[in-house]
Amino acid sequence: TQARRHHWEIRTSSWLSAATAPPKGLGRKRGSPAGGLSPQLRGEAGACRCVTWTMRSSLYWLLPLLLILASVAQGQLTRRPRPRPRPRPRPRPTPSLPPPHEPSEPTDLPPPLPPGPPSVFPDCPRECYCPPDFPSALYCDSRNLRKVPVIPPRIHYLYLQNNFITELPVESFQNATGLRWINLDNNRIRKIDQKVLEKLPSLIFLYMEKNQLEEVPSALPRHLEQLRLSQNQISRIPPGVFSKLDNLLLLDLQHNKLSDGVFKPDTFQGLKNLMQLNLAHNILRKMPPKVPTAIHQLYLDSNRIETIPNGYF
Repeated sequence: TQARRHHWEIRTSSWLSAATAPPKGLGRKRGSPAGGLSPQLRGEAGACRCVTWTMRSSLYWLLPLLLILASVAQGQLTRRPRPRPRPRPRPRPTPSLPPPHEPSEPTDLPPPLPPGPPSVFPDCPRECYCPPDFPSALYCDSRNLRKVPVIPPRIHYLYLQNNFITELPVESFQNATGLRWINLDNNRIRKIDQKVLEKLPSLIFLYMEKNQLEEVPSALPRHLEQLRLSQNQISRIPPGVFSKLDNLLLLDLQHNKLSDGVFKPDTFQGLKNLMQLNLAHNILRKMPPKVPTAIHQLYLDSNRIETIPNGYF
């Protein structure tokens, strides 16, 4: 028992001394005995030294790694979480609105616009506008009007386009005999009294495009210089309607329903100074006869004309 205890103490002391001693070759002279131990204990002590040196080397490499991991973990704990970006709301597609309804019957017409502010001119119609700096003009355009309002005698330039006027009775311009310019484009005029225009001796420009006329108005003022009747339903020209229009310079009849039988040899009789005649977009198959010789511009495109007679021009 004592021998075993002595042997255990020797092994324990050898292990402790090997664990605390420097590695082999450090602090000891070459060739000195290893503490007087037996060869068996000497081998075990050497093995313990190797294990201890390996553990120390591992600890030297492991310690910086642990410090790095600890600092990274601490940084992740102290770092504030970034707010997540909120998703942007997607724009909702706007529903496509149907096109505005174009009224086709008088009952479907939009109501007239409310009267405007009082004018500086006491005789100015409330449904129209009288510009203070242009006292001879009256603007009644785009007002959803069904009829011509009362026109003051001082008016020379009348604008009535873009309304829903369907006819011109005899009393339409009875107070405004000094009118020089009338614009009735884009209305629904079908009927014109025979005497409504002959009471306007000073009228020079008459615009009646985009209406529903079926024939050229009769009794036109003799001082008329421009007559624009395009984009109607005109298929008739009354005899002698142009016979007194010596001052007419422009006659526009394009986009109508004029055929060959409408034009007679005397249709253009009296148009001595006519410079522009527009008969484009009709249903002509022949050249119109007896075109005035003073014409500088003749438009016949978009018809069905096949031949031009010799010596026509």
